[in-house]
Amino acid sequence: SRDDDTELFLKSCRSSGLLRALLKDAAAGLLTKRMSLTDANGLLRRGSMFVLSTAQARELLGDRPGGVLLDVGAGDGNVTARLAPLFDSVLASESREWLG
Repeated sequence: SRDDDTELFLKSCRSSGLLRALLKDAAAGLLTKRMSLTDANGLLRRGSMFVLSTAQARELLGDRPGGVLLDVGAGDGNVTARLAPLFDSVLASESREWLG
């Protein structure tokens, strides 16, 4: 079910505005001549991931499972940040310096 964090993420996806979205699309088109689409999207801060909210993860994993959260290919870190409160420590890696 959608909680407040999920609704906020969905709202942020819709509220960027048409002009801004068109400009980012055009910029991505130019950037992909020199880099992958994934890299271009990361540089432009497009396509931020949202898997589940902290509350949804807590419901799935239990109140606080503890242990180590390992996120390989963490991207912009949004998913890691939402899960981090449930773990004792967090290790995240991202090979693209502007994402991590």
